Amino acid sequence: MNIPNRWIRLRSIRPHSNSNNSVRARDGIEDLKDNVRRLRPNVKIIPVALFFTTIVCGLVRLTTMVSSRAMIPRNNNPKCALLFFGLVKEFEHHVYPSIVKNILYPNPHCDVFLHTYNITSTPVNKRNLETNQSPLNVSEALLLTSRDRIAFETEESFNAKRMDVMERTRKNYHRGWGGCCLSHDNMIKQWNSIQGVWDLMRKHEIQQLMPAASQPLKAKARGTKNDPSIEDAHYYDQIGLFRSDVLYTNPINIFDAKAAAPNFARNGGHNDRLFYGNYEFAKIWASQRFDFIDTFEQTYMKRYDVDFKSEKERILFKDGYHSETFVKLLLDHYKVPVTLKDICVWRIRSGSRVQVSDCRDMKEFNTLSGIDKYLPEREKKGGRLPAVFVQLAK
Repeated sequence: MNIPNRWIRLRSIRPHSNSNNSVRARDGIEDLKDNVRRLRPNVKIIPVALFFTTIVCGLVRLTTMVSSRAMIPRNNNPKCALLFFGLVKEFEHHVYPSIVKNILYPNPHCDVFLHTYNITSTPVNKRNLETNQSPLNVSEALLLTSRDRIAFETEESFNAKRMDVMERTRKNYHRGWGGCCLSHDNMIKQWNSIQGVWDLMRKHEIQQLMPAASQPLKAKARGTKNDPSIEDAHYYDQIGLFRSDVLYTNPINIFDAKAAAPNFARNGGHNDRLFYGNYEFAKIWASQRFDFIDTFEQTYMKRYDVDFKSEKERILFKDGYHSETFVKLLLDHYKVPVTLKDICVWRIRSGSRVQVSDCRDMKEFNTLSGIDKYLPEREKKGGRLPAVFVQLAK
């Protein structure tokens, strides 16, 4: 049974709670998730039972964060960071468990950062079939990492910073997304969130480099090996960038490629929902979009002033600021050697819905029996999918 453009309702996976204490397990999470959760920032005393559990977990190489400011012991592991961006939709019960299983667990020694928007409800977006607002609890972001590694940005701050860019780029919005400018503005907000989490990581990175400022530092990003300046140096070796409002289905090891993107929903370019790779390539993906605007408009951008022979040709024409096309042109311009990976992520929409049609071009994810292997237990009604939506259980 092939899956059309549909959504699926799932039963929520609620992380086990032990009073207000939580220990985030970086390794062995599947076996120990009922006993161990990350401590919340305001908790400073570890219960006796949890203390002994942590000791036992340490014997099986369980890495935990027992304080909101504690650094994970690195030993000889390459230094890495996991950067999340976007809204925290349906985060605690659906997105976060998939992040723990498929991103945190395979990359247990990485530092974690997040940029999100400080709003209380999801925006209405008819193009995404989000016709009603749903409550948004941004405090659920604290499940992912400590407060000092999260940037909560207000709409006012975003408008003050990016309104000039939005007004400029709106003149060449992508016509295939319908009228201007909801989808276009959401793309710019995504770019801003990606830039924001990169800048947040960079601030922490500079703090890590400061103690060694008097010694020669790695300068892979922009400087030379003999350049000791902190501005040109970097602390992390490998970076992963991930949306915070999608359901992850596959384990992702961010060290398995120099530059990687998902091999689905490319739409004539590169999927823009995640990227991982070496520091220098991740830096281009994350922090060069706004700087690339001039080059894009002058050299690469297609304008909507052509005659189309058919409606199909018009739909396939990626004019203006089309997100996936823009990302591919950016990476090609800087000669980033992207490896396409068979990774599937499903977007979460308002009202606890997951769009399982996102990966329908991948053989493993284009049948109901196939996707059932990767979904949390879903709510079934008579064993059939509704015509359009199947929702996540609240």
